[in-house]
Amino acid sequence: MSRPGISRAQAVLAALSTLAVLGPVLVLAGAPSRTNDLWFHLGAGRAYAAEGPWPAGDPMLHTAHADAPVQHEWAFGLAVHTVQGVGGFAGLRAVHVAAALGAALLAFACFRRAGGSRTIAFAGTTGFLALAWWRLIQLRPDLVSIPATLAIYLLLLADDAAPSRRRIAAAAAIALAWANFHSLFAIGPALVVAGLLALALRGLLGNGSPPADRARARSLAIALAAMGIAALFNPRGIGQHLTFFTSSRDTAIWAIADEWQHFDPFHWPELGPVLSPLAWGIVNAALVASLVLAAVRLARCWRASPAERPAAIEQLDAIHLGLAAAGAVALLTSVRFAWLGIFPLLFLARALPASSERVASFAAGLGLVIALAVPSPGALAERWRQLPPPDRYFEWPFDARIVPAPAVRFLIDSGVRGNAFNRYTHGGFLGYWLAPQIRTFVDGRTEHYPPDVLDDYFSIAHQLEARPGESALEALDRRAVDLYIGVGFPIEGERIYTTARLDGAAGWLQISRSVEHAIYLRNNERNRTNVDRVATYYAAAGVPFDRSRGFDPLRAARVRPDWASEHGVVPPDYSQLVRERRDADPRVAARATERLGVLLYLLGAYPAQIDVDLEALALRPDAIEPRRRLVLSLLRLGRDGEAALQVTRIAETTGGLPPTTELARLVREVEQLRVAPGPRPPEAAINAVPALSRAALTRFFAAGPPRAPELPRGGRR
Repeated sequence: MSRPGISRAQAVLAALSTLAVLGPVLVLAGAPSRTNDLWFHLGAGRAYAAEGPWPAGDPMLHTAHADAPVQHEWAFGLAVHTVQGVGGFAGLRAVHVAAALGAALLAFACFRRAGGSRTIAFAGTTGFLALAWWRLIQLRPDLVSIPATLAIYLLLLADDAAPSRRRIAAAAAIALAWANFHSLFAIGPALVVAGLLALALRGLLGNGSPPADRARARSLAIALAAMGIAALFNPRGIGQHLTFFTSSRDTAIWAIADEWQHFDPFHWPELGPVLSPLAWGIVNAALVASLVLAAVRLARCWRASPAERPAAIEQLDAIHLGLAAAGAVALLTSVRFAWLGIFPLLFLARALPASSERVASFAAGLGLVIALAVPSPGALAERWRQLPPPDRYFEWPFDARIVPAPAVRFLIDSGVRGNAFNRYTHGGFLGYWLAPQIRTFVDGRTEHYPPDVLDDYFSIAHQLEARPGESALEALDRRAVDLYIGVGFPIEGERIYTTARLDGAAGWLQISRSVEHAIYLRNNERNRTNVDRVATYYAAAGVPFDRSRGFDPLRAARVRPDWASEHGVVPPDYSQLVRERRDADPRVAARATERLGVLLYLLGAYPAQIDVDLEALALRPDAIEPRRRLVLSLLRLGRDGEAALQVTRIAETTGGLPPTTELARLVREVEQLRVAPGPRPPEAAINAVPALSRAALTRFFAAGPPRAPELPRGGRR
């Protein structure tokens, strides 16, 4: 006897589990943007709005192909540029939330069509959100591709009957728009091909296809042709259809380790939120369960008698088996396609009896388990911790904590022009705000520049030889780089810290410096006008600047402490720190002195930092952090013997525990490199060792992070 009250309770539990995941996803989607790629989409969209879909050249990169292709997401760029122009960043955030919600609703519709039961549909949607959340919270063209994929499934493949002409026309219309928004539109036709192959399999198993299958195959073939033809109406024509293959063959797309790594079902993921352990577990479970179910059903077809075979073939559910296989191939190719795990989940959902109370209980429980696991480390909770304070959630237009806003503000205000070297993840942001006056070296559009550009980028960023016998500085000259934009903090876990890379480099002039960035200008005849611009900028602000020695942040802080604090050169309580350094209370003096030591190291003022850190050690002889900084700064100044002595002192304090071993190894390596130089200069070895722990950096910003300057609406023109 069925108990509708219990079934209703199961559905409610499953729905609450879905909401428990969907709610945080929508909050993250509506938060101040942290999507790196959004910026180059905005910049490209601005160019398309001004020049049409065939711009004369790449609007942001100075390393782009001479015949740089039209961006395959050109319509997405134009769309976000239009929304931003009308509604600002608030408008973009609202559209983002709507797109993420739409994807979730379509996923629910897919599971509802597949499983029939609301409980199963809610549980399946929860699983889908656990796989797709990382892509849903980023304002990228995937927000078009994911709903479009689900819509194509619902229109053409979800039902057991042949799709109608109206549905085929709707699918072709989606393909037309999709092909202009994202090259992943090829997923749609690929799903139709998987459906056709599945129908062929049914024919082979049944020694011929029944009329219904032949009619369905004809409709799907017509749909495939209609989608392919419709997709040709884009600025790149047939080239858009081939984008994935040409990008993976001719560009450096596979060198980007975060999103294009292959899914490995046998190894625990180490990609953070890109592929959380929860998503890895769901995908593995879905793949194994689908494989077992398919094997059992295929074996049943093989063993069935002629009279039993039609029912066994029908039970095989070949279309959804084919879709599950297509989804598995895609997600095994790249972790960025983990959301396509929805198709193995749909295959499994169709196998579950919708009216079974036991199945409903299992589905509700599974949804609850997934919802409870989503906040686990490495999953959604990691991004949740990065949200701005509640009072800043709506105030911030974007999250300025992850982009070099102070550097951009200086470059805009000073009027400097030229070719820049920049961090990969900042390329879009810099390009949007600074182009065309300043063009960037790399951004996330790897198909727009040759693979050797990314090779040079990594070599230069790590101060290694770009070519045999060619130093990183020589590679910058070969690439005609005028501006080197260094960013980041020398902390544990920072993969590419570039702020101090050109400290003291011959032929380069430091023109801007703060605790989190440094800008160096190639000091040659080509940049004489740029030096004039910088000098004029500082003169107007009443800040000292030396044309031959560059910008001295300490001198600026002494002359204009208010300006230095306002521009992030020093922390907000810098004047208080200077006073507390001489406080009668040794504990107050020690804290202030240690923070000043961190500040001086971050600003590249190594001689002054050595004096301050020695003073800090006089107050606290057992402190490790000041000695670690001393080792690094002494090595930078060529005082290797004194650095080795400090390592000995650290060993005496720690008993040989970390960081003794790392620093001792560094001293030996630097000494060897000075005697026998190799492709890695001593400076590269020094910069590769973190000077600060994350805890030390947190203490340094006790009075708050650097101020994020306001940037002009719409970027620099």
